Amino acid sequence: PRVAVRTPHAARLAAVVSREARAARRSVEVVPETNGRVTVYGSTCAEIGDTAFRHGVPVHQLADEIGDTGPAAPPPGDPEAHRPAAGFSELPPPIRARPARGPLRPLRYELRRSLGVRTTTLIMASVLLASAALSVLLARTGGTPLPRALAAWPEVLPLPPAALGAGILGALSFGDEFRYPALAAGRGTVPRRIGLLLAKLTVTAGFALLLATLVVVCGAQCLRLFYGPELITVPANAFALGASWAALTVGCAWAGLLAAGVFRVTGAGIAAVLAVPVLVVPLVQKVFAAPSARSVTGLPGRLRELAWWQLPQEADRWVLAVARMVAQPVGAALALSLSALVCAYLFTSLRGKVRW
Repeated sequence: PRVAVRTPHAARLAAVVSREARAARRSVEVVPETNGRVTVYGSTCAEIGDTAFRHGVPVHQLADEIGDTGPAAPPPGDPEAHRPAAGFSELPPPIRARPARGPLRPLRYELRRSLGVRTTTLIMASVLLASAALSVLLARTGGTPLPRALAAWPEVLPLPPAALGAGILGALSFGDEFRYPALAAGRGTVPRRIGLLLAKLTVTAGFALLLATLVVVCGAQCLRLFYGPELITVPANAFALGASWAALTVGCAWAGLLAAGVFRVTGAGIAAVLAVPVLVVPLVQKVFAAPSARSVTGLPGRLRELAWWQLPQEADRWVLAVARMVAQPVGAALALSLSALVCAYLFTSLRGKVRW
């Protein structure tokens, strides 16, 4: 019998055990081996563990081993004796090589994290149910425009359920990283990963767009079911309304994501999403209400002159659509909030060593 010990201080443990055995006049043999392993003959696990504890030597493995004399000889006349014996010392399975870091690895991680928890499904299902109920109630009164009814955005609510749900999903995306530090190598390394940040922005935007589309489709089907198909008409500015709706949901999702990354808590991300219509929008409305002595007429033409590449003529419509979107109080407030959160995130989280 022997005692197998694995420790990073194999030489020190061997010297201590040998010295104590000589002092106690005991027959103990210590055989140092490779990879930090020591084999001790003539002692027990309890004695070796006590010696290592008293001298502060960390031990990773401590076990009794009994030598194997090989397989027993079969009795004469046994037909199994002529069969080749299987190897008793099999090699361990090969070590699986870890894949190299790449641009898709953070994206796969974020997708697995988002789809691996029930919170994402519960939030999206709750948003769809609340939006469908609000759409039916708003269309019943008759005084709500069709786009607001499809978006389930009554005047009394600061944000539609879809935008609020997207903001909660964004806040949970970074909030879970700090709530469960085992998801990452360390608490401080989470926000310093550029690849992880870009992956979270991409996945959160995808969930926000999916949620916005499902809300509109579900609302249209509910209105068609309750009030007939004649209520559903495609407005002339459907493209601009769709772009504004997508920008609102994605902006709220990113606001919750960045705020949770800055303050390292989910509640801060949700509070930032709610602060946009409650605090920032009134301030923007006051700015827009002030009299202006200058006009932005001819903005597309001046932007074309500043561009070093030739913009097509169709770009005027896109520039004007973006300008109208930003000119809205909610759009301007959301753009201002996102700009402030991006600056705060870069200042607080990326000051140290940045990794992909």
